[in-house]
This record gives sequence, C-alpha cells and structure tokens, in this order.
Amino acid sequence: IRQAVELLTHRLDSLHDAHHAVMDCLGQMLWESQRSGKAPDGRAYVACVQRRATQD
Repeated sequence: IRQAVELLTHRLDSLHDAHHAVMDCLGQMLWESQRSGKAPDGRAYVACVQRRATQD
C-alpha cells in the first residue's frame, strides 16, 4: 500500500490529494461491506488504491 500511495502522490503531485484518493477507496470498501453485510475486504481496498495509482 505504501508503494501505491507514493506512486499516487507522485502522479497527483500532492500528498494531500493522494490521501483523499486513498480515503475514497476506504469509504468505498466500508460502504460495500455495510451494503453486503460482509466483513470489509482489505484486498479490494488495496486493489482500489493500486488502480488509482496506475490509471492514466
């Protein structure tokens, strides 16, 4: 996760904006968990952060 956040920070040129993108992924993971009634999916969270770090 650290590597993805560092890449996202570089891509967005802002640690602050990178943190917001990561928090969006966290919120999405929690929303999905509450909606489905299942435990939070940490792998989905990490995958979301990695996607945001590598998308054009």
